Amino acid sequence: MKRAPVGKTTFYQQAGSRFFAQPYSLAVVAILFTLVIAVLGMPDLFQTKSRLLSPLLLTLPLLLWADAAIFRQKWSRIRPGIIDFVLLSSFAYFIIRDIKVHTVTNAFFGISIFYLSSQLVQRRRYFTYVIMAFAGLASISSLLALLELAIFKNNLASLFGITYTDPRTVFPRIGSTLLHPVVFGAFLVMALPICGYIYFASGTRKVRIFGLVSTALCILAILFTFAKGSWLIAVLMGAVFSLLLVRNLDLMKLLFIATLAAVILLPLAILWQPVSQQTMIRIKTSVNSRTYMWRYAWRGFEQNQVFGVGQGNGASSLVNMSKVLQIYNQKQAGPSAVDNYYLDFLLEEGLAGFLPFVLFLILLFYRGSAALLKPGHQRQLLIPVFAALAAICLDALTFDALAWWSMFICFWLIAGVLYGLSTPSRENISYPIVKNAN
Repeated sequence: MKRAPVGKTTFYQQAGSRFFAQPYSLAVVAILFTLVIAVLGMPDLFQTKSRLLSPLLLTLPLLLWADAAIFRQKWSRIRPGIIDFVLLSSFAYFIIRDIKVHTVTNAFFGISIFYLSSQLVQRRRYFTYVIMAFAGLASISSLLALLELAIFKNNLASLFGITYTDPRTVFPRIGSTLLHPVVFGAFLVMALPICGYIYFASGTRKVRIFGLVSTALCILAILFTFAKGSWLIAVLMGAVFSLLLVRNLDLMKLLFIATLAAVILLPLAILWQPVSQQTMIRIKTSVNSRTYMWRYAWRGFEQNQVFGVGQGNGASSLVNMSKVLQIYNQKQAGPSAVDNYYLDFLLEEGLAGFLPFVLFLILLFYRGSAALLKPGHQRQLLIPVFAALAAICLDALTFDALAWWSMFICFWLIAGVLYGLSTPSRENISYPIVKNAN
C-alpha cells in the first residue's frame, strides 16, 4: 500500500479547509442575515404561536457554520476574561433554570451574535457592512412606518389583533415591521447615534448623504411612535451631543443640528394640538399602569427571591394577586406585561440569574468607558456604539425589551461590537467610514 507523500494534505483536510474558508465572510453574512430578519422579518409575530416558528431559526445553520469557522481559526488564541465568564455563567443558569426550546435558542443566538460581532471589528470592510446595514434597516423600517402612518388606518401591530391607539387619538402609533411602537422606538434610538456617526465621520459625499437621510428618518419616526421613553432618550442624546459640540467650539455642526431639528420637528408645531392631546392622555395611563405592575412585580420577587418564578412566567405569576390584573387577563386573553425588563428578569430568574447579567453590563460599560479615554481611531466609533447600548439599557426600564426577538438580536450585536472595540489589543484599528481612513 502506497503512503501519502509527507507534507501533502489529504482529501479530508482539503475539504475541511474549503468548508471553513473565509471565516470572517461567513460571520458577516450570518450577522447580516440575522439582523435583516430581526428588523424586517417580524419574527415576534410568529413567536406568539410557537417559538419554533420564528423565521430567525432559518439563520441557525449559518450561525453554527460561522461559529465553527471562527473558533477553528481562533481557538489557540482564546484567552477568556472575567466578562466572558460572567456572560457564560449567566446564560448557563438561564438554561439550567428552565430547560426548554426558548432558553436554549436564546442562549445560542445571544452568545453567537455577541462573539461573532466582537470578532468582526478586526476586519474593516466586513465590519463596515454591519454598521451600514444597521443604519439602512433603520431607514427602511422608518420609511415603512411613515407609509403606514399616511396610508393605513391601523398599524402593522394590528396583525397581533391589537391597535395601539387611544379613543381620542388622531394618529395611530407607528410600529413598522417591529410591530410595536415602543419596540420600534427603542430600535430607532439605538440606530440614531450610528446614523449620526455615519454622517459626521464619513469621508465621501454619498455616505454622508446616506447618514443624513437615515438620521432624519429616525428622528421623524421616533416622533410618531409616541413612545415617551424613546423621546426622552433621543432628547438626552441630542443634549449631550450638543454640549460636546459647544465644548469643542464646533459651531457649524451645532448650527446644522439645530436646523435639522427645526425642520424635522416642524410637523409637531403644525399639529401641536392633537399631538399634545394624545401625549397627555398616554402619559397618564401608561405611568399609572406601569407603576401598578411594578408594585406587584416587586411583591412577586419577594416571594421567590433566589431562583424566581421561571422564564416566561413573570407576568402570569402576578394575575392572582389583584382583581384588576385578573380582569385585564380575562379581557385581553393574557396577563399585563411588567414593562420593566430588569424587574421582570429579577422576578423570573431571581437573584441567581439577575446578578450575573447586571454584573456583565457593568463590566462591559466599564471597559467601554476605559477605552473611550484612550487615544486611537476607534474612539470615533466607540462613542455611537456606547450610546446605542446605553439607549437600549435605559429604554428597558419602560418595557420588557429583550423579550422581543428584534431587540434581543440588536442588543447582543451592539454589545458584541462594544466588547470587540474596547479590547486593548485592537486599539490601533481604523475604519473606512472615518475620514481619511485607508
